[in-house]
Amino acid sequence: VYSKVKNISIDYGIMEKAKKVFVVPSTFRWSDLGTWRSLYQVMPKDFAENAVGNQTRAIVYESYNNMIFSTQAEKVIVLKGVNDMIVVDTPDAMLLCRLEDEQYIRTIVKELQERYEDKYI
Repeated sequence: VYSKVKNISIDYGIMEKAKKVFVVPSTFRWSDLGTWRSLYQVMPKDFAENAVGNQTRAIVYESYNNMIFSTQAEKVIVLKGVNDMIVVDTPDAMLLCRLEDEQYIRTIVKELQERYEDKYI
């Protein structure tokens, strides 16, 4: 169902139309988690600053500052000598991208949609 929901921010999609809205002051850390880098920043990290997704099996050698995420619980991802990368593995696609280039992922997604519609998104 989520993939069919219109891609619009909660501000415009819900809050501007809401008639009764209440605000409660609070003190907690907040991150939009709208990018792989923002997810990397809040994930627990190992001694080498590698963040490994909760269900991801990874073995890392001499690799630093990586964000590794897989939806394939039976697959092991091994990194050797790889730094500052986003590694995302799904059943039908794999993304390898430097953390500093994460904004380029939007261009990649757009091209995937043009070529294959939503098959790999």
